[in-house]
Amino acid sequence: MQMNYERWQWPATIGVIVIEVIVAALLIVPRTIRIGAVAAALLLIGFSGFALYYTYVLHGEALECGCFGNIIGSQLGVKTALRNLGLMIPAIIVFFGARRPRQMVR
Repeated sequence: MQMNYERWQWPATIGVIVIEVIVAALLIVPRTIRIGAVAAALLLIGFSGFALYYTYVLHGEALECGCFGNIIGSQLGVKTALRNLGLMIPAIIVFFGARRPRQMVR
């Protein structure tokens, strides 16, 4: 069974951008910061998994990630996956460092 990647390219791109904007909004609002941290970590894990899957399972051509522009250029693969997993450290710090909302005492 083959998947038509051309057909899903733009909907997936737009979907990821919308999800990233939602995660950013969750990280800004104090009541939802922990949910935002978990969502950000899941996005990083998902992209790392995609980079490894594309490179080693699909044997895809070398694609420039472009995640950080020209600052840190790299191709999809282990280096990209490790960098994204390293970026989970701030997400973990936010998750455990964020204050939990206080419950009203009656």
